[in-house]
Amino acid sequence: AKWNENISDDIKRYLTMGLLNLVRTDSLCFGCVTYSLGQMEANWDTLPSYLKDLIVIAGKNTPNKLRDQEISNTIYGLCLMQASWMSLGDEMRAVLLRSLRDEMVFADDLPQHIANTLWALAKMDAAWGEMPTA
Repeated sequence: AKWNENISDDIKRYLTMGLLNLVRTDSLCFGCVTYSLGQMEANWDTLPSYLKDLIVIAGKNTPNKLRDQEISNTIYGLCLMQASWMSLGDEMRAVLLRSLRDEMVFADDLPQHIANTLWALAKMDAAWGEMPTA
């Protein structure tokens, strides 16, 4: 189903709230939620503010910093939602930067996770000056 065509607003809200409740127990779920919304062709700029707020709150409340696949899925999903780096807002950028600044973010050293993250950041026109350096 496509986000803007086949799903009623009530179902969107319940689906998103249910998925975001999973985030409380597993950081990977946060990445899966944003990736899934992107796959369903949701658009960040047209998402209702309560959904954006739920996503930001969930990101802030993930039990751990996002690692490898989690950060890759999250940023890639946001890119699929046509988000630009600046349109994410300060709080969402802070959620992402908190994980990207962690020296263990790509500890598993999987090239696909690194490449997907960098590609999505470039597509989102990320502010490279804000990105952490080694």
